[in-house]
Amino acid sequence: MTPYLRRELIRQHATEARSLYEKQIGRSVTYPINVEDLFYVLFGLETVYDTDGKLNELGDGIIGCLFPDGHRSPFGGKDKIIAVNLTKAESFDPTVFSDSHTIAHEGMGHYVLHFLKGVTGKTVDRPTYCRTGGQKDPLEWQSDFAAGELIQPADKIAWILDGKQPGEIVNLELYEKNYREYFGANRKMMEARLKALDYKLLNAKYSWADYAKEQKQSVSKRQKERDRLRSTHKPHTSFEDIFGKPAFSSCDKDFSSIFGDEAMFKPGWKSKLDRMVRAEIYQNRKGKPNGR
Repeated sequence: MTPYLRRELIRQHATEARSLYEKQIGRSVTYPINVEDLFYVLFGLETVYDTDGKLNELGDGIIGCLFPDGHRSPFGGKDKIIAVNLTKAESFDPTVFSDSHTIAHEGMGHYVLHFLKGVTGKTVDRPTYCRTGGQKDPLEWQSDFAAGELIQPADKIAWILDGKQPGEIVNLELYEKNYREYFGANRKMMEARLKALDYKLLNAKYSWADYAKEQKQSVSKRQKERDRLRSTHKPHTSFEDIFGKPAFSSCDKDFSSIFGDEAMFKPGWKSKLDRMVRAEIYQNRKGKPNGR
């Protein structure tokens, strides 16, 4: 079972990696971050771009792979390789994905978190990691989030978005150009990162990131649930359906005999329930029926 990793812990590891890289190169990082250089400088990981279909031979839908220490790759048998798939297959096109995100995903997520930190278990049994375009398991989600924290840190995102914080609504039409230029992110990676940080996106290109669509679906779901409940319960049509026939302790006189016919039509006395309550109060008073 994959251990749960808190977002704060993943963010801490990504921040440490950037800080170590800055010390190595003697300056602050600039954006977009050169992730190829970062992983080579820090860990000796080499990035290769597969244009020969070698990764496609390993399985369907592979975007990139990590071949860590001691794991031979199909690229000359070398280990410590991050491979990015650039070969289209009949049913899959890996070139639509962001190269920088794929490299950060393999390097920051699978290498640092899962291989070096040993999140997946014993150091003698650490596997080769391949990123696919299918449904994500916990390891893949952790690697995606780690990649985002490394190359699109939350504080820089808030700066690009004029100080907006996670949970706030963001109109992508206002920020897309500056965001993509600053981080070197394609539209899909931008929306995925903002969605992962819990921003509420308007004018999103992808339906899974569209806040307005989520709201419509939520309202529709609630309406369907209300309709279902209403269909299973017969609506109450009168006071007696709800509470049963009232049983007054005094007598079974009708109201007109107590208050007179005119009293039945006075303002505020039109409600059947109100008349019943007033009749009960009247019967408990001392004095004559028409007294005050």
